[in-house]
Amino acid sequence: MVISVEDLPPADIMGKADPYVIFQMKKTELKNKSRVINDSQNSAGYQTFDFVMVDGLHDMLILEVYDHVTFGKDYMGRCILTLTRVILEG
Repeated sequence: MVISVEDLPPADIMGKADPYVIFQMKKTELKNKSRVINDSQNSAGYQTFDFVMVDGLHDMLILEVYDHVTFGKDYMGRCILTLTRVILEG
């Protein structure tokens, strides 16, 4: 479950962003995407995503935050977590 992504930097001239998060398992390359939150600096509030873990002790979860724009996406940031840490800390 993703609780939230907060306090993102402004991505447009109005000081807002249209953020969303792409979640990817490194080994299997399975992906999920959160919904876009328009005109906000926060994203992914209370969404649940399911992944099949092949090697939970050695795989990583990659989270990349993007700003949705009319023609594509703008990269905002990334976080990489080992699944061992995710499993142990929840």
